Amino acid sequence: MPRVQVYQADQVAPAETTGARLRAADMAAGGLAIAQGVANLGRAGAEFAQAQADIDLRFDDTESRKAAQRYQTGAAKILSDFQLETGSNAYSKRAATEEALKKLREEALGATTNDRMRRMANDRIEGLFGADSVKIGEHATRQLRTEQEGTLKSQVVLSGEDAAANWDRPDLMGAHMDTMKAAVDELGALNGWSQDQVRLEKSKAVSAVHKDVVNRMLADDDIDAAQIYLEANADEMNANDELALRSAMKEPLLTRQAQGDFDRAIGTMPVAEGASTKEAAPAGTTFDAMVAVTAQSESGNRERDSKGRLITSAAGAQGKMQVMPGTNTDPGFGVRPAKDGSDAERTRVGRDYLAAMLKRYGGDPAKAWAAYNAGPGAVDDAIAGGGDWLSRLPGETQAYVKKNVAAIGGGAQQSARTWDKAAVYSQIDALADKEGWSPERRERSKLWADKEIARDEQLKARDENQAEREASEWVIANPNFTDISQMPARIRDRLSPEAQLRYIDAGKRNAKPKDIPANGADALALNLLSIYDPESFKAMPLGQYAGKVTKSELEGLATKQAKMRTEAPKDKHLRSGITGAIEWGQKYGGFGKFSDEQRVAIYGVMESEAKQLLENGAKGLTEDDYLKLFKRATRDVPTTTWYGGSSSRPLYDMGASNIPDATRKKIESAYKRTFGRDPTDEEVADYWRRYYAK
Repeated sequence: MPRVQVYQADQVAPAETTGARLRAADMAAGGLAIAQGVANLGRAGAEFAQAQADIDLRFDDTESRKAAQRYQTGAAKILSDFQLETGSNAYSKRAATEEALKKLREEALGATTNDRMRRMANDRIEGLFGADSVKIGEHATRQLRTEQEGTLKSQVVLSGEDAAANWDRPDLMGAHMDTMKAAVDELGALNGWSQDQVRLEKSKAVSAVHKDVVNRMLADDDIDAAQIYLEANADEMNANDELALRSAMKEPLLTRQAQGDFDRAIGTMPVAEGASTKEAAPAGTTFDAMVAVTAQSESGNRERDSKGRLITSAAGAQGKMQVMPGTNTDPGFGVRPAKDGSDAERTRVGRDYLAAMLKRYGGDPAKAWAAYNAGPGAVDDAIAGGGDWLSRLPGETQAYVKKNVAAIGGGAQQSARTWDKAAVYSQIDALADKEGWSPERRERSKLWADKEIARDEQLKARDENQAEREASEWVIANPNFTDISQMPARIRDRLSPEAQLRYIDAGKRNAKPKDIPANGADALALNLLSIYDPESFKAMPLGQYAGKVTKSELEGLATKQAKMRTEAPKDKHLRSGITGAIEWGQKYGGFGKFSDEQRVAIYGVMESEAKQLLENGAKGLTEDDYLKLFKRATRDVPTTTWYGGSSSRPLYDMGASNIPDATRKKIESAYKRTFGRDPTDEEVADYWRRYYAK
């Protein structure tokens, strides 16, 4: 490479020069160099243009990617929102969602700045747009299918419920069942079920309808209709549904059997008492009993005569239940037609038809029998006329109904009756032995007998108590009656024998009146009862004391009783108010500590006077009221000494020995009459302190 001579500062001699420095210019070589420079300059320009093209390409590619990413971000939000739509909503919003995607795509492409960038962005977005469109279509189709399936399933359920609700209308029930089955067919087509699966689903749906019908009957406590319907339609039910229903019906049927056994066992027992009420079947009538009575009335309970010929009436009715041929094949009212011409099927149709009539008329046996004999249309017309509907039907039907009702114990239905339980048990045992019952069946019938007897005893006791209260009120309003026959029969006839004797005695006393001293033993006994046993006093029939207490005392006791029956609760702070006043007296009243006996005595006096204040209208007692009551309960009262002198002592210390003999004897006699025992000295003293002390 060329070197330059460097001179130092302290050198002054001429410098030596190199040969290269003095060489002449090579003109040929210079021209070539210029040419080479120009060529290099051209190559640099081309290279720059290529570089710029590369930069533009990379820019367009990057911007096209950004455009595709903007589309992806927006599309993800649109798809996310759309996939939240379900059922028919998704299907109905499909077009709008697809339009939103198209708009998003155009916005992304519209942001490009040249044709190449747009083409590059379109290539990238187009694939994404197509995939997103497929997702939209798939979701809409899937949700539409789900909606269709749900709608069809709902149709199956709703049609099944409608069919069950119209079980007694064969035409409507059949129409709803057809709709239900058609929906199952559509479900099968939608889901690609095999024919076997379609048949299985149809049988499940039909079984569910029958199960619903029976459950509705059980909910209405119509066990007879439920049993008949189940037996008639069990062949169209699956094993699970049938087993569930039979399990649910087991206890009610056993109870119904026990009731029927009891009814049959006591059917020949005489009714000792009770008044006729109305012409209707008794409350405990069982459907089995109705069927037996119907068969007896219709055919003497015979399918065929002695020669084996089918029992047939002049009108053409046949068999034990006298079913018309047309009814046997098309009974209507939800009754399954006879599957053949056998005696058993004909009898089953008659039984089921009677059950349908019983259901139609709300469990009324009289109307059910009338419809069985004259037809439901005639009975409906008779009922629509109001009043005595039976009188509007043919005489034959009237006689038929009355005969059947009487056969099951109706017509002269009895009120609560008096039972001989041992005799009832004997009747049950006799029937059980005759028919060969199991021990469990025998016991269930006796348990039902216990229930019936207890119910009647409870009803009778309640009626007798009510009658005695009415008798007491009547006597108080008519204090001068002289004979029980003067009492209204509606009251007199309901009285227990003991109560009748009491009012007979009261009438006799009035017939031969005597002077009755005031504050006598009976008046004192009733006052004691009102104090120590207010609930018993409120229930006491005071009328039986006519002639034993003065008229004014009887009226006063009746007024007190009436007030006690309707009184509002006493001052709820009564106990705390009394005990608080006693504590105050011990601490600040100068009494010191009271003994337990003294506290009891003081409490009794204060309580009695506090209640009197409340009975006289005081709304509540204040602290001052309780202190005044305390002072009255602790005041000194005059008494006599053992040697006949006079003295005084605190009221709460007054014992039985300080009470005058005549007064004490009155209290003791009344207490023994009321409570059946002699009172203690404290009980005598307590009553005296409450009501005699002045």
